[in-house]
Amino acid sequence: MAFDRTRGAGIGFANRVYKPRALGCALSFIFVTTTTYPGPSPLWVLMLLNAFIWPCLAYQLAVRARVPYRTELRNLLLDCVFAGGWVAAMQFSVLPSLLLLSMVAMNSVSAKGIRFMLYGLVANLLGMALAGAALGFEVALETPPAVVWACLPMLVIYPFVVGWTSYSLTQRLVRQQKALSIVSGFDERMLTSHNRWMYQLARVFLRCRCGSGQATVAHIRIDEFPLLRERHGALVADALSVRLGHLIKAGIRSTDLLCMKRRGEFLVLLLQARRLGAQSLTDRIEDGFAHCFAGGTGLPEARIRVGLAEFSNSLASENEWLRLAEQRSGQPRPQALRPLEEAPRATPAAGPLPVP
Repeated sequence: MAFDRTRGAGIGFANRVYKPRALGCALSFIFVTTTTYPGPSPLWVLMLLNAFIWPCLAYQLAVRARVPYRTELRNLLLDCVFAGGWVAAMQFSVLPSLLLLSMVAMNSVSAKGIRFMLYGLVANLLGMALAGAALGFEVALETPPAVVWACLPMLVIYPFVVGWTSYSLTQRLVRQQKALSIVSGFDERMLTSHNRWMYQLARVFLRCRCGSGQATVAHIRIDEFPLLRERHGALVADALSVRLGHLIKAGIRSTDLLCMKRRGEFLVLLLQARRLGAQSLTDRIEDGFAHCFAGGTGLPEARIRVGLAEFSNSLASENEWLRLAEQRSGQPRPQALRPLEEAPRATPAAGPLPVP
């Protein structure tokens, strides 16, 4: 499969397998111990290790591996080996044996299809052979009433957990599909490149220094964007960035300059605008971004931070001007009074900037 070479996808796969494995091992401990009681002491030690230590060990082996996905597939085959061993230890008692084998088969087929499930069946036979060689092959097909009751927690709880895991994965896929449609419809050519934006910022700075105009720099970023990227994946995070870029582009005037510094972070040079008018504009963008999650868009909720820096003669350079806006976007925004009358969005376009 293509995604088994991606480390992040492999770790995500290990995360999805970990909780069902931990629950399944704990629940199977109930009916395995009931069926094999009273067994030899080494067998009980192995049961405890398999039930409560193995899930954590398997997870650590996967996430620390060079290729987590392949390591997790090997862990699933080891689950099948262990299951086959416990079937032999339970003397092939029908209900607990079929229950245990069906659960590991369900995990195998959900991980990589029918072919991998067949590998799992071979691993089951290997586990039976190893356990039979160590404990002896004894067959007691009947299932005592106590064992039937011990199997009920696994029969009731585990399918619900597997179903919930599948539902969560489906929701994630829907979210990624929505994110892909948003990202694919975004053309970065509609934005000013970062280098050109910095060049224009230097020109506007000199123009304002000469008293020929006024401008405000806005630094708009998605709050905790790296955490969103880690939690929901790069595609969903990029979709949030694209959504914000659309809102900013639609909210500013044709004379304003917009660039994307990096994913989830935008710079806007608002020409002929003071800070109060700029805040009015960015407030509308912030409200639009907050409302874009209504109606089941499939994207996780996020918020933005805005830093505004109006030109001042105390600024030593355009870089200091930009740093001031970036610093203010990292601080909680003070509650400022809105202007009594907001400037109309259709502000007459300013003439071309003279080259200093």
